[in-house]
Amino acid sequence: MPVLGTHSKDDPALADYWTERAARRTKLGLENRFIQTLAVRQRGRCARCGLDLVEGAEFEPDNIHDWVSWFDSVRRTLNVHHVVHRQHGGGNELKNLILLHSQCHQQHHATEALDAKRSQ
Repeated sequence: MPVLGTHSKDDPALADYWTERAARRTKLGLENRFIQTLAVRQRGRCARCGLDLVEGAEFEPDNIHDWVSWFDSVRRTLNVHHVVHRQHGGGNELKNLILLHSQCHQQHHATEALDAKRSQ
């Protein structure tokens, strides 16, 4: 439910809305930092193909804050991949996660599926 500009955070009738909104923003902020941590660890490169995670992005920008803002706006084309899949006991720890282009991620899982069929 959108809140009009004249509504206050102090309005008791809107307390639930503001609580939900704060929780969504906190989750999004943590997710963004998580993605950024993986990208920095990988020096801005896809763990599968080795190309820039974001085309045209150079890892050493003139202004890191501009790079982070730009990266956040285009990161929707990236996927977090579990090196050891959760179904095989892998967890959500950073050491078990890599960042891939969404297309590389799809190709990886398609290749896994073909390999699994061949081994049967």
